[in-house]
Amino acid sequence: MQQNEYQYEEMVQELREAVRLRQLTMTSRIQVMRDKQIKYGGVYPILEWYYDREGMAALAMAALDEADEIGSFIVSVEGEGGPGQKLLDIAQYVEDMPYLEETTVAQALWEMEKALRS
Repeated sequence: MQQNEYQYEEMVQELREAVRLRQLTMTSRIQVMRDKQIKYGGVYPILEWYYDREGMAALAMAALDEADEIGSFIVSVEGEGGPGQKLLDIAQYVEDMPYLEETTVAQALWEMEKALRS
């Protein structure tokens, strides 16, 4: 797999949208998980990004509140949106936690956009 084959376009769009919506700033700290099996230009490619710990805790609480409000943890067929899916996403985050490192939004964007141009 070449570096530009990672899901960089999707992740760049997600981060840019979060900045546009003022959920994040370019100096916000985020967490990234890297593919530690290969290096490109001396850097391990980013596989996934998450908000910082506080942001992820807030998302988990919001998903629990939403599930409590509607009385359901059903995961939607499309895998998007519902509190059940959000809780599955949080569970994945918890599983990934030992492998995460902190960076800024600007640094992650710079790295991924550079890879997309190569």
